[in-house]
Amino acid sequence: MSAINYTAKRSLITGHSADLSYDLESEMSVLVTSAKSEKSEHTSLGGSSETVFHRQDKFWTVTTVPLSDITDSVYDKFIEFLDSVASGETFTFDAYGTIASSDNIQNAKIEGDYKVTRVSNISQSTNGVFTVSFKLRILA
Repeated sequence: MSAINYTAKRSLITGHSADLSYDLESEMSVLVTSAKSEKSEHTSLGGSSETVFHRQDKFWTVTTVPLSDITDSVYDKFIEFLDSVASGETFTFDAYGTIASSDNIQNAKIEGDYKVTRVSNISQSTNGVFTVSFKLRILA
């Protein structure tokens, strides 16, 4: 289970109001961590080198379990969440915690765009089942 807390701004779902904080909790099928270091290396004419470390950014790449766009309000909450933080708004992310029991709450920002992937049609009367994928950067 993963937990997210965000401030609703865009694509508001029924019952939600702009500029209020909401919690989102869901199982994730993929949780991948990565890091990118910013550094520069200088080498003298004699061959010795010096590395200047500037910073290291930590990332999570996240994909939800399959969600139905008709029967699962979590799908709608994910779209509201991702649209609400698309302009660089911060939110909290707890990869292995829940709303009731936190593990490691971290401040984060969305990195790039999100992706919605259709994984199946569940019947003729619905649009299908989808996964939602996104990347976030942990803020120091």
